[in-house]
Amino acid sequence: MTETECENYYRLNAAMVEVFYEQLNYELLQESEAYGLVNLIADFGGHLGLWLGFSVITVMEVIVLILDVISICFRRRKEAAMAKNERQKSGKTYPPPSGDEKAKSLVQI
Repeated sequence: MTETECENYYRLNAAMVEVFYEQLNYELLQESEAYGLVNLIADFGGHLGLWLGFSVITVMEVIVLILDVISICFRRRKEAAMAKNERQKSGKTYPPPSGDEKAKSLVQI
């Protein structure tokens, strides 16, 4: 293809386009992480500490509950033994409680 043929080809097939910009400024968009690794580790540690704290408090409450139940049982035994000693000292004998009276005495605290 010669130079004149090339010019004729472009003259027939090319278009001159003029672009007009309303404003000559641009906007740069940058992507970044919304939640960083440091924040993730810090939040995980905070939640872990919170749940471990709840666990320790729960274990302590269960231990206190067990100690309370044991002290109530020993207190009842002691009171029953003292009542038995009082009966023996006074020389009076009482018949053992029947099933209903025994159930009522266990319910009363």
